[in-house]
Order: sequence, then C-alpha cells, then structure tokens
Amino acid sequence: MYRRLLSAGGTARYGELVRTGADQAPLKNLLAEGMLVRAGFGVYVLPTAHPDLIVAARFDAHVDCVSALPLQDVATLHRPAVTHLHLPRDHGGNRWPARELRRVRLHRSDDEPGFALVDGRVRSVERALARALTCVPRDEAVVALDSALWKGFATVEGVSRHLPRNAPARVWSALALADPGGKSVIETLARLALVDAGFTVRTQARFEDVGDVDLLVEGLVVVECDGYEYHKDRVTFRNDRRRDRILHAGGLVVLRFTYEDIVDDPTCVVRAVRAALATRPPGFRVVQPIR
Repeated sequence: MYRRLLSAGGTARYGELVRTGADQAPLKNLLAEGMLVRAGFGVYVLPTAHPDLIVAARFDAHVDCVSALPLQDVATLHRPAVTHLHLPRDHGGNRWPARELRRVRLHRSDDEPGFALVDGRVRSVERALARALTCVPRDEAVVALDSALWKGFATVEGVSRHLPRNAPARVWSALALADPGGKSVIETLARLALVDAGFTVRTQARFEDVGDVDLLVEGLVVVECDGYEYHKDRVTFRNDRRRDRILHAGGLVVLRFTYEDIVDDPTCVVRAVRAALATRPPGFRVVQPIR
C-alpha cells in the first residue's frame, strides 16, 4: 500500500488504496503511525506530498497547466496563485464548496483513454504546455515551452498535437515563438522583448575561444543574461571577463543584464541594444559565429 502511494505521488483516494478487505488493516496502521494523513473525505496523503497533488486528490482530478510543469522540472515565470486541475467533461463531481473552488482553476476536456500521466495525478509535459498556451499570458507560456524544449522534455510537434484545431491564432503564434535555445527564464523574456521590437535574435550562437553566448542580436550585439548563479565564484567571474574581451576584440558589443533587470522590465534590454547599435561606427568588421 505504501508503495502504491509513492507511485501515485504520495496521494490517493480510498478506493485506490483499499481494493480488498485485507487492505483496511494496513491503512489503519499507517494512519496510526503517522505515516499517512487523512486530507479530506476519502483522501489519504503522505506527509511529504506536494500541496498541488493533495488538492488534485481532493477533487479526484489531475494537476494541469502551469501547476503541472514545475512538478516535472519545467521552469515557469510565476508560481500560480491557484492549482490548475484537469477534469473530464463528464466528471460528475461539480458541487464542491466555494472555499475549495477558490483554490483551483478547473480545466475540462475529453481525453482519449489511457493518456500518459506522471506520478498518477500529473498531466504530461506536452499536454500541460498545450493547456498553458490557451490559459496563461504569452510570455509565461513561452518561458515554460523554452524550458521544456531545452531540457528535452517536449517538442513543438508534440505540444501542437494536444492543441484543439480551433485554437485561437494567438496560441499558434505563441507556439511558433518557442526556441530550444532558451535555457533560462530571463533569456526567454529578453528574447521575446527583442523580437517584439523587431530585432533578429539568435540563441546560443557559438564563437571560437568563447563558446555559446545567450543571445546574438542583429549579428552585432551579444546579450548575456546573468541569473542567480552569476558571480558564484571567482573562476566564473574571470572567465566571463575573458569572453567579453574576445568578443569586443571581434567587433561585437557585449551587454550584461541581471535577473532583476530583465524580470522587472524586459524592455530595458531593447533600449540598451538600440543605444548600442546607434553608436556603432559604420562598416566595422565583426567576427561571425562558428555555429
């Protein structure tokens, strides 16, 4: 029984645990020993269970959309204020107390039998991404898409298979903006701001003796997005300065931005790039990326 709970992400309903009369005694023992907690009528959870999984068990639903993605190591821009859940259209339980409904956002759809779940109550990455594209603002959806693509958890084609054929044009436009080179939240936000401003942007362009740079704008400006781990040690600090010197010697402008810079105002990158391009002397030779 304990193993069944673990495989279900630490949450289960009574009918999932007690399959025969012989299961009743182990259930009572686990409760008495504090290894299991009753989290609602007919809902049992391990003390370490994730709160969103507990909510899903209470609703007899599956964690979906931007709530499902962090559970599968996909980066999201914000932690949602409520738990996003998926229910079949014909789910009979629709009379939950108002206090419970305030904690969730319910998504209903028809799924083919046997669709893949993770930990029993979590929608797969590609299904959750498809839901996010129709549910949250564009930048939030693309941040998650880039993260999943970078980590190899999804493909654009795989996500598109789970979108309704009549999805709005904005959904398909957001999907088209996904880039597998966007390895962090701030890189994606900076890239989207630059693309919206009309710039041509390459992710992870590689230069000789430098390696990959975060963003290359118009083939002239390198944008480096320094996250929380930046300057963690002196070796990294010195290496970044060496890289910058090589790029400068090759005729490129290097601009660095912190996590707070970009999250607070992504358009600060646009303004800095415009200023850098405006002050460049005409005809200056620029080193080209090797990839």
